[in-house]
Amino acid sequence: MSAPFIFAPAHCYIIWLAKPLSGEGYISEEMPKLSHSKLKAGCSPKTAFGSLALLLALTQLSACSSSKEELAVEKVSKSELQASSFLPLNADKPGTPVNAEKYLVPGKYTIVVFFSPYDPACATLGPQLMQLARVKPDIAVRTININRPGIEGVDWQSPVLQSAQIQAVPHFQIYDTSQNLRAHGRPAYEQVVQWLKTMPN
Repeated sequence: MSAPFIFAPAHCYIIWLAKPLSGEGYISEEMPKLSHSKLKAGCSPKTAFGSLALLLALTQLSACSSSKEELAVEKVSKSELQASSFLPLNADKPGTPVNAEKYLVPGKYTIVVFFSPYDPACATLGPQLMQLARVKPDIAVRTININRPGIEGVDWQSPVLQSAQIQAVPHFQIYDTSQNLRAHGRPAYEQVVQWLKTMPN
């Protein structure tokens, strides 16, 4: 099975890998498409380096982890977490439940996305949400991969889905600037679509 994330420095974004599957996610038709050039536009070396540095730090920390349940993101400093507008929470241990509320950003709207790398709708979301977090300074994005290693296809028996009582992916939660849950499921999805549609070019 391929890794859930790759970093493409030429394009300055992290994408989810997805194998082509039949069927459609409930957002695949409505989600605005971003052109390749739009994703690359305005991406500074600082942004690319910052994303790469955080991802590499998470990878290094996961290698040093002494506890099976401990996620690499738990070892990242609070200031680094607050400064990160786009952050995969369980990239080092996909399918591991994580308390996303520990990684909300005060003063920003935080979008939490539960995804499977095998869902076609989820495959388009990574670059779009990273771009949204980059161009809208009042938004942060946190992602949670539901798929456990070795499971091909959407992992419907995932402990992440069971602990969060989620029945569909992608699943969105939106927390307000005071860290209160304001929307989840379909209403949260509709708000995310609205933000994507109004993104500056």
